[in-house]
Amino acid sequence: MLKNFTVLSLLFFCGCSITPPSATKSLSEVEEVELVVEENSVLIDNQVARSAVVVEPEKAENPEVEDRFCEVFDDFSGRQNVGWQRVNDNVMGGRSDGRYDFEEEMMVLRGSINLNGGGFTSVRAPLSPQVLSDFDSVLVTAKSDGRGYQLTFRDQNRRRLSHRLALDLMVGDDWQEVEIRFEDLKPAFFGRRVLADGFNKNQAREIGIILNDGLGGDYELILKEIKFCQDS
Repeated sequence: MLKNFTVLSLLFFCGCSITPPSATKSLSEVEEVELVVEENSVLIDNQVARSAVVVEPEKAENPEVEDRFCEVFDDFSGRQNVGWQRVNDNVMGGRSDGRYDFEEEMMVLRGSINLNGGGFTSVRAPLSPQVLSDFDSVLVTAKSDGRGYQLTFRDQNRRRLSHRLALDLMVGDDWQEVEIRFEDLKPAFFGRRVLADGFNKNQAREIGIILNDGLGGDYELILKEIKFCQDS
């Protein structure tokens, strides 16, 4: 076991990716690997990324058409005091430069991904207990450069397990609204798909956005608003 752990650690810290024998492992198999940071491995299976729903802006913004209740989590005006923090691959020796700035009631994620030693950047914010209990989905309004951003959540069940889905935003200068249902989130361990319990919204503790699409270079994502919504 110690030998296997040493080999895996060296591969990760050298920026190498390990392809599992199958696309999905059981949690009992991968829990044996104890590393420092979850996002220090490859992007989860790209087939996970197609469940996000792009919402037509005119429908989402028209109160006569919108027939459900949504609550603003953050409109980046500073009124919500959400408490975002960045977590880049620097925590494991990586060299990516990722940051966030608040500009005119928007949060701008920008920087450059370096694949030598990690290749990821992320922002995270804590969630209060039970804050998602009455909601069924999250609605994100953003402008994108078309890269593979993912929305992530964590609950109280397993500290290292995340639940995520691709935002699936197209490149462009227009605002796009993408809706992700909590029931569609996929469990991942160290960035890989695993067989595990689904996301428990009643025990949510963190929301985040991560970019680890396996590509280097500059990136920019502009966020206008994040809402939590109930089904009608």
